[in-house]
This record gives sequence, C-alpha cells and structure tokens, in this order.
Amino acid sequence: MTSHYLLCTVSGSFEQIAQYLGKYFGNVHNEQWSTPEGRRAVFLGESYFIRANSNAAIMMVLKEVDASESSLELISCAGASGVMELSWGAHGAYVHRIRDSLKRAGFNVEVLKETPNYESSADISL
Repeated sequence: MTSHYLLCTVSGSFEQIAQYLGKYFGNVHNEQWSTPEGRRAVFLGESYFIRANSNAAIMMVLKEVDASESSLELISCAGASGVMELSWGAHGAYVHRIRDSLKRAGFNVEVLKETPNYESSADISL
C-alpha cells in the first residue's frame, strides 16, 4: 500500500477548520477533545478513485496552535489495482484534494513538509 504525508498550518479558528474537515472529508470517523496543550481532532475519511479502481483512506490530525491557527497532518493510503499493484497517484491526489479544498474555502494553508511514498520511521519494539 502506498502512502502520502503532508504537514501544514491552517489559518482560522479550530472550530471552523474542524467543522469543515468533518463535514466534507471525515465520512468514517470524527473525534474531538481538549488537552492542556489545546484542542485536538482526528478524522478518518475514505473515497473511491476511478484511476486506481479502489478506495483510498485518509487520516487527518488537527491540533490547535492558538486562536487563529492550527496544525494539520494528512496521511493518505491508497489501494492498488492491476498486475503491478499501482495506485496511480491516488494517495497523493487525496491529500492535495483536501489541501486545495481548504484553500478554496478561504483558509490560508502553508505546507511545512510533504513526503510522497511515506513510511513511518518510528522504531516499534514489542
């Protein structure tokens, strides 16, 4: 499975950003809570991509930085199709669809880091 990672800051209130992401992209799961560091939200979405003849999933983690800015992490995973098991870029397109949609909705989005073909580098020991 192929993944795509995007870290960005989004200008606007946490409530507005969370409401927008939940309404348009959090069709599987939407959860919000408060921490001493600020409010947090996790959204999980899924969308069908014709080019891959498969669904892609996206996880969105929203963290309140201050009253007018939040940090947003997007991680998309796309299924693959065909003999060569290609996703045809659906994972990257899903991340960019959300970034572009936020911009069209009037939010200022600044990309801080983007990693195509993302793999977590966390060392997990059992």
